[in-house]
Amino acid sequence: MKRFLYEKRRILCPLSAFMIPVAVMVFISILSGFYPFGHTSILMADMRYQFVDYFGYMKQIFFSNDTYFYSFSKTFGGDMAGLAAYYCNNPFLVFLLFVPNDLLPGGILIMMIVMLGLIGLSFNIFLTEIYGSRYTTLIFSTAYAFMGYLMGYFNCVQYFFNIMMLPLVMLGIYRTIKQERPSYLYIISQALSIFSCYYIGYMICIFSVCFFIYIYFTENTDIRHLFDIKGIKRHIRPVIAFIWTSVLGVSLSAVSLLCAVISLRGQSSRKHIPLSIKGNFNITEVFSGMYSTAFKGNVSDGLPLIYSGAVAFIFIIFFFFGRTVSRREKIISGSVFLFLILGFYVDFLNVFWHGFSYPIGFPYRESFLFSFWVLFLAYKCFVNIEDIGNKQIIITSFIYVIYSLYMCVILNENVGIRQVINLIYTDPSLQKEETV
Repeated sequence: MKRFLYEKRRILCPLSAFMIPVAVMVFISILSGFYPFGHTSILMADMRYQFVDYFGYMKQIFFSNDTYFYSFSKTFGGDMAGLAAYYCNNPFLVFLLFVPNDLLPGGILIMMIVMLGLIGLSFNIFLTEIYGSRYTTLIFSTAYAFMGYLMGYFNCVQYFFNIMMLPLVMLGIYRTIKQERPSYLYIISQALSIFSCYYIGYMICIFSVCFFIYIYFTENTDIRHLFDIKGIKRHIRPVIAFIWTSVLGVSLSAVSLLCAVISLRGQSSRKHIPLSIKGNFNITEVFSGMYSTAFKGNVSDGLPLIYSGAVAFIFIIFFFFGRTVSRREKIISGSVFLFLILGFYVDFLNVFWHGFSYPIGFPYRESFLFSFWVLFLAYKCFVNIEDIGNKQIIITSFIYVIYSLYMCVILNENVGIRQVINLIYTDPSLQKEETV
């Protein structure tokens, strides 16, 4: 009987992880009247003025004499391979080849809905392999599919594939360390990520190093023998495997990557990026984005889009003040958080995350990595929820109340009474006594 229930769960969890985001997004599309469910076009902002034309041209490449490498349709003429490496290498764009141009807005919406489902599925697969098959993974996989970054950047469909591949890239790194040998999943997923959009793939490569360091030093319980002769031989294997598989993954995407490099060469109007360490915003307000509905409606400026669910926000506090996580893991995890936050805050580091070029609009495009990190660590604490004591609940509630009051006092434009109340209603720590 237990075997039957386990096999049933192994099937239902990934299926639900895909279907829940799809069903929710279809419901939202019907309520909003998005075509083909209504008369409102999904094409907005850059999607309306740029991306849809790029997608239309990619269709012409397949059905006319236009070429992938050069186009006279691009202003007075220019290369297309470099542009495609950023906008049009998403494998799911093949679906649009079968959609007539007059129905393209509906085709794009359906493609995005399917990709949202696959984003939830990939994160569910990631959590399931590390923590086992549990229905609770659906809470966090759905949160990943509907994190603030994806909703705020909904018109940037070229990023969706990379966000779908991120959990698989990290899972490949996890397998590399656990098995102490190369992971084909890591090689293929990393190569596809860079090929799809080199810009976001570059960010994932940086984060891959952070994730490798975290897993390497937290999974090796006998790390004290690292500097022994025998210990070095044992611990060096996953390091070597990670390095050469990373190089191989980048090499497999070289066709697209080289096109982008050649296309971008000489385009920058600034020869040198100033080493500015100025702050981009008030650092104390960075976590205001973790509250429900904390969004002022413009992604071109303001704070990073880091919303990943109120439950995740609560369990992150539990993670650092709980008893189930070792001090070493808290230090390493906190260091990754610090690296990501400073990447938002420090001007030069933000430029570093964006390929040493100032982004035009959408200033913190790497913020999806923060949401991934939050949800990953929050779920680790969530599976050990029975170990959370009253002391941790009091500390968490205190931190939440003080920070919320601070946001209200300084009149933060993202957080007000409504956002604070929304989080209280979803805060499990404030409802624990009622459910016992």
